[in-house]
Amino acid sequence: MKVWTLIDADFSRHVKAKGIIRYIRMLIAIFWNPSFMVSFWYRLAHENYPAPFGFLCSVISHYVNILTGIQIEKDMQIGPGIRFPHHGCIVLNHESVIGGNCTIFQGVTIGRNSKGSPKIGNNVLIGANSTIIGGITIGDNACVGAGCVVTKDLPTNAVAIGNPARVISYDGDKQYKGY
Repeated sequence: MKVWTLIDADFSRHVKAKGIIRYIRMLIAIFWNPSFMVSFWYRLAHENYPAPFGFLCSVISHYVNILTGIQIEKDMQIGPGIRFPHHGCIVLNHESVIGGNCTIFQGVTIGRNSKGSPKIGNNVLIGANSTIIGGITIGDNACVGAGCVVTKDLPTNAVAIGNPARVISYDGDKQYKGY
């Protein structure tokens, strides 16, 4: 996907405006909406533009990571439509893969262990203070509850809670579509 298509998909998760108003609101969001600010500068840094623009994007992306408390490395793979409703203390391992239209709340850690790094499917909601560790797969439309510790695969449409995580239903993220 082209970088501007990805940026537009990310922005669409924040604002539903159309026409010129949409682009004015996007310009404002680049500097005032922490969630969109992080995804915007990540996308530009990830694109590996030639110097000096590429270097500038990487520096700004790093600064925005510090400012918002959302740690995303530029070589990470993130699908379109990423959203961080509440920023702060979010750590995403650079080898992890995150699918499209995922929502990640504050305090989330997605990290690796000796078995590898997680692969997160599309339309996944990850609740506040959750931890996802290891070479596991979180299926599409899954919902990881707040404070959950996930160390094993979660199937498609699973809703998991607890420490350690256990599946309580297969209703997926239906009730969370607004996020």
